[in-house]
Amino acid sequence: MGDGWLYWCLIVAFTLSNSLLLKQSPQLVRSLAIGLLIGGVLLAIASLPQLVNWKIDYTSTSRQLLQSHILVSTIFKNHQPIGFYSHRGHASVVLAMSAALALALWQQHRLKRRDFILSFSLLVLALLFNGTRMAILALLVSLVYQFGQKYYKQIAIAGLLGLLVVGVQTSNKQISGLSIVK
Repeated sequence: MGDGWLYWCLIVAFTLSNSLLLKQSPQLVRSLAIGLLIGGVLLAIASLPQLVNWKIDYTSTSRQLLQSHILVSTIFKNHQPIGFYSHRGHASVVLAMSAALALALWQQHRLKRRDFILSFSLLVLALLFNGTRMAILALLVSLVYQFGQKYYKQIAIAGLLGLLVVGVQTSNKQISGLSIVK
């Protein structure tokens, strides 16, 4: 079984076990949400050292090179930061969902303003450094969905900044054999 199947099987097991737990004890929803948020913040914090040293991959073979741009764990230099994951896309989905969760908890007054600002800032910073454009767009869509028309000016500014970041990241992606114009 490949890593992808294992990842998704673990996600299914996690979802089903938490659904059963919440069905039996609905009062645990806040604790579960805060636990998920803490996990996302830990992922964001784990991503930041990988910006300084791309060879850190949190495995037993950390810092060991297979080739000049590939770690023994088969992580490529330009695929960092990934946090605790083996793929940048998996990490970015968790970061975007954690940021949306922080926003929802803050809106429902289940998270203090100071904790929201700290966690949301760390999550968005790690997400931007991660460079996965679709996760950034997913976070922007969740901002629009959660805030709606109440803060449309702030959402418009965040949307423009997000599109600017996505545009810059898109223009910086080089595919071998294709010119920047294509």
